[in-house]
Amino acid sequence: MASALRSILVTGANQGLGYHTVHQLGKTKGVLVFMGSRRLAAAEESKSKFASEIDPSSEVVPVQLDVTDAASIKSVHDFIEKYLKEKNLTGLDVLINNAGIVGKTLFFASLHRESLPYCSRVGERLIPCSKIPVEGINAESFCNIPKNSQRADLLRHVVLILWDEVGMQDRFALEAVDRTLRDLRNDQRPFGGVTVVFGGDFQQILPVVVRGSREKIVGASIQPSHIWQNIEVLHLRQNMRLESGGQNQRDFASWLLDVGHGRNISPEGNISLRDGMCCNTAVHMVSFTYPNVDSNPPPPPDYFLNRMILAPRNADVNDVNSEILEKMAGESRIYFSADKVIEEAGADGDDNFDERQLPVEFLRSLNAASLPPGELNLKIGCPLILLRNLAPAKGFVTSLQRHSDGPSPHVRSCSRSSFSRW
Repeated sequence: MASALRSILVTGANQGLGYHTVHQLGKTKGVLVFMGSRRLAAAEESKSKFASEIDPSSEVVPVQLDVTDAASIKSVHDFIEKYLKEKNLTGLDVLINNAGIVGKTLFFASLHRESLPYCSRVGERLIPCSKIPVEGINAESFCNIPKNSQRADLLRHVVLILWDEVGMQDRFALEAVDRTLRDLRNDQRPFGGVTVVFGGDFQQILPVVVRGSREKIVGASIQPSHIWQNIEVLHLRQNMRLESGGQNQRDFASWLLDVGHGRNISPEGNISLRDGMCCNTAVHMVSFTYPNVDSNPPPPPDYFLNRMILAPRNADVNDVNSEILEKMAGESRIYFSADKVIEEAGADGDDNFDERQLPVEFLRSLNAASLPPGELNLKIGCPLILLRNLAPAKGFVTSLQRHSDGPSPHVRSCSRSSFSRW
């Protein structure tokens, strides 16, 4: 019977969608599920909640796994490999990657090629180095991937592509990938015969078209594309996050769904916010979201993991951050950006330009959305979130929350903790 087991690894499985995935898998027949979590005790506690429901022919094994830690990945890889051999299994059948942060490249690289089919994440493999053209993309665009490159060879072996948030993608980006895969794989079926699973919600944000009309925005979405006729639409109607939530969460989800369907919008286009959704000042909002943030010593890192204030404008974000930082105990330290003027050869301008006309103080004062802040004000214990993949191999990836540990005039020490993404 053991040889018939299907082996599955689920990351980020101690709570949320990962937990419910393991719960449902455990109730099916003939599966061996490795329940990955950064904290082994959390995985074991989560398993105990449904242990009595696990099918007699199946098994759920908690494992401690941090997908940003190379040592943790290697340890889990070796453990699973040994465990599977004891069960007379040749390799892992399925990987369900549900960890709350990115940086899973290390994990994929650590698995034997024969353990899993080739995996690819479109954003990681195609967007860097202008693989998907970002500027000037049109109906004729291709991805910049040479046929004799390692990346092209990888895409020839891919059997499944998961593409999330497709509702926000420009149709030409999808068509460029479709066109490229057909060419690389010498297969004129959609996406070169690769199965593509799109995820998205058209009730959320559509593609951004600069100064575009409503017609242009809709025209940039995937639905007018020739790709759409080959897509089988599956509607996900059950909100898994609400399985363990309270009545307030269910009421809010129902109200939010009504907003998406336009059921609670007045003829004037206004939406009435329910009681408890509004606050009058940033101070009140900060106090509600971050109670006791002014404690001394500062709150532990886990305090910030599931608390966040979102705002559509950078100016509002800066105001809220300043309010929170002012409340936190301890001395603040300001870190300045390293700015200088570089005159490019052939650039238009005065031949007698003097870089002293643009002092570093002026450069530091520029506050464009595409630039990092010129002055970074920090305190010990304040949270930091990376917005770009600075060094994936070292765990410095987007949505990774870090915390300032100690004062230094030039170097800021940070500890790392995962950030729960919605």
